[in-house]
Amino acid sequence: MKKVIFTTAIMLTIGLASASANANDNVNDQVTKSFHKDFATAKEVKWQKETNYIKATFTMYGQVMFAYYNESGELIGVVRNILSDKLPIKMTGGFPTCSKWLQKGKAHIMLL
Repeated sequence: MKKVIFTTAIMLTIGLASASANANDNVNDQVTKSFHKDFATAKEVKWQKETNYIKATFTMYGQVMFAYYNESGELIGVVRNILSDKLPIKMTGGFPTCSKWLQKGKAHIMLL
C-alpha cells in the first residue's frame, strides 16, 4: 500500500512539473529570452498570447506586474497596479477621469 501511494505521489509530481515547464509552449523563444533578460528576478510567470501582443503576468519585488511583447520579442510596455496614495500629488487632482479612478481606488500606470 505504501508503494502504491509513493508511486502515485511521484507520478503526480512529475506530471505537474512537466505541465508547468510547458506553460509557455505557445510563446516563441525570442519573447521568452527578452523577458528573462528584462526581468531576471521575475517569479510565477504566466503567459497569455493575444492577436497583436504577448502578455507575461509575473511577480517581482512582491508586486504583480504585466509585460507586453510583440512577436519579435520587443518590449511594448510594462504595467503594474499601485494604490492611489502612492501616486504623485499632481496626478491626484485636476483630471476628472483620473479622479474617478482614484475614487474607486484603482489606478493603472503604464511605464514605457
